[in-house]
Amino acid sequence: MKDTLTDTEPPRFPCAPKATALAAAILAEHPDMRNWWALQDATVVPRAQAVREFADEPDPYLRGGYIARRVLELVPVRIRPAQLFAVGTAVYADSAEARQEAYAYLGTQPPLRGHSHHISMDYEKLIRLGVSGIRAEIDAAEAEHPDRHTFYESLRLALEGLCIYARRHRDEALRLRDAEPDPARRAELQATADALARVPEAPAETLLEAIHAALLLHVASRTMEADSAIGRMDHYLDPYYRRDMAAGRITQEQAAHWMHNALAHLLEVTRFSDSLVLAGCEADGVTPFWGDLTYFLLDAVAALKLPNPQVGFRYCPGQPRALLRRAFACVTAGTGHPGFFNDPITIAGLERAGMTREQAADYANCNCVELTSCGRSFIVSGYNYTNLVKPIEVLLNGGTPMIAEEGWWADWNTVPPGTVALPETYATFDDFFAAYERYLDAVLDAVLRKTDTFQADQDGTCLPLSSSFIAGCIARGEHCSRGGAECMQTFPSFVGLANALDALAAIRQAVFEEQRVTLAELAAACRADFTGAEELHHYLRTACPKYGNDDARTDALAVRIFTRVAERLARARNVYGQAYAPQYFGWITHGARGATTAATPDGRHAGAAVAGTLGGDYGADTHGPTALLRSVTTLDHTRASGGVAVNLSLSPAVVRSDADIDAVLDLLLAYFAMGGMQLQFNYVDAATLCDAQVHPDAHRNLLVRVAGFADRFVALEPNLQAEIISRSRHGVG
Repeated sequence: MKDTLTDTEPPRFPCAPKATALAAAILAEHPDMRNWWALQDATVVPRAQAVREFADEPDPYLRGGYIARRVLELVPVRIRPAQLFAVGTAVYADSAEARQEAYAYLGTQPPLRGHSHHISMDYEKLIRLGVSGIRAEIDAAEAEHPDRHTFYESLRLALEGLCIYARRHRDEALRLRDAEPDPARRAELQATADALARVPEAPAETLLEAIHAALLLHVASRTMEADSAIGRMDHYLDPYYRRDMAAGRITQEQAAHWMHNALAHLLEVTRFSDSLVLAGCEADGVTPFWGDLTYFLLDAVAALKLPNPQVGFRYCPGQPRALLRRAFACVTAGTGHPGFFNDPITIAGLERAGMTREQAADYANCNCVELTSCGRSFIVSGYNYTNLVKPIEVLLNGGTPMIAEEGWWADWNTVPPGTVALPETYATFDDFFAAYERYLDAVLDAVLRKTDTFQADQDGTCLPLSSSFIAGCIARGEHCSRGGAECMQTFPSFVGLANALDALAAIRQAVFEEQRVTLAELAAACRADFTGAEELHHYLRTACPKYGNDDARTDALAVRIFTRVAERLARARNVYGQAYAPQYFGWITHGARGATTAATPDGRHAGAAVAGTLGGDYGADTHGPTALLRSVTTLDHTRASGGVAVNLSLSPAVVRSDADIDAVLDLLLAYFAMGGMQLQFNYVDAATLCDAQVHPDAHRNLLVRVAGFADRFVALEPNLQAEIISRSRHGVG
């Protein structure tokens, strides 16, 4: 078992003042907190310039490498007054018109970025080997595959750009040092310059150098290529921390303050497209990992209350109770973080999708709850968000949607032959459910066809920097975007499962068992959004079974649909011969999917958000948290290898004491023991949320858990706000 250096729980250190100041400066500059776009806006003109300069290069690999190097030569650099690490979003150096023209030009060119791909690069590799060591690996691989020369040259060009980027930051640190009157700040800037004199060219020797190397690579990649998650930062920095502590070079307090600052730096370059993953297990999948840095980062999460990066906590049996309590303290601090992941189930799910134990054990939740193997994956996920309740609308309407959808979702308008009959022709519930299953099969087939087309057509995308830090690419001589990565699984997303279950349960009871209404009459009520059918609406909402309440018959429907989706996807292989598997979370798209979905027989009104997770989304789970989690665990989470989100809203009024918190932790561990993969908490009362709708300026920094990620409540669309307010809030009794 891995323990802290002191063999006791590390002390809490007050949040570093510079971390607080840095976070405040970033939020003041970007009050809407959409900092991913700030990074793109600040760099779009130099990116467009680099693309123009090499537009005539015929070899796509060389073109990608030249562009990567040139972007890192051109993008502005800036070191804020409170920064300890020399990376961050530059000020806008160009006019709005120039940025608009640059975006328009880039839209006509092969993309520089991955799309719907979820990766966490191998930051430890850069820290351990340095660019010099990676060049040696590239040279050896090219000797084995001389026909792949332009690919390997693209990687060398991108790595050269990374070193140039570091030197430019070092030059800026020295410039600021020479003009700085404060001796303490001069010393910080000198430390930055000294670190960047070694990394990333050479391997890191100290914790400070390791942090610089990781953040430099992170920002460089996110500036121009893929949205890599920073991943298991406490895990890959831990050896350097231990080495420094053993040598007496640093103190716990100093390391804690560096972690606080590192977290604030991450706010600079991301919104919800980045994630920090803490604790978990070692490569064997069973030995628990945690360390002092885990505690220090959790303390920073609780103190800074930042909307991003998204924070995940990996539970592995054998971790101390004190660590779980420290993680849950972030929840009660009102951060919306972390989401809790269960290592045994998550690893088993990834192995089921074809990963080895070592690949699966080193997973990160990437962005929201999407799962990826750190430094090994180029996974397609979080990209379609199939609405599982929409087929019911189509069936009730005799084969056409009540509300038409466009684009990717136009397939809802195409009904397979023999699937749909007029509502009055269904003699039994089994007939109706069989039609739902046939329609669902057709939808899944459409998702597979479209995904294969999308994945095969990369339009010249080359990601040479990211490919240098994704296992398999150098050995195979291919970019991660083109099949070079070891893990290329595909994980389409699904929303609206709880609505589909409740709608089907209502149809079974109201139409076929109690004969309270005909299917045609129910369809008419849904088309009218229950106008003139208020009594029926009340009955559907309050008297029909609802998923999430430990109701065996409704849970059985859940198992049938969940299993059918999993089995259909499991039979497929993507264009790289690797697995399909589902994931269940909605990001913000369960709001968009709901906006184009008519009223449904569960009593949901037209336009309301559909459920964005496996449970606990819209107030139908009225029998308490144990009943909710019992329903959720009737499903085999290992069949959702792409990841799941499960919401549990807690009332601050009844979860206050240490005993209450211990009861919540017992509930969490029991849920994990029953087979739960993930659980996330909201810790805010409905009255506060309602007031935030009326007085948004007074609640600008109120954070809530949405459907896999945390965000500011006041920044959400109205239908998502309404969905969060409607969620059941539980105690622990």
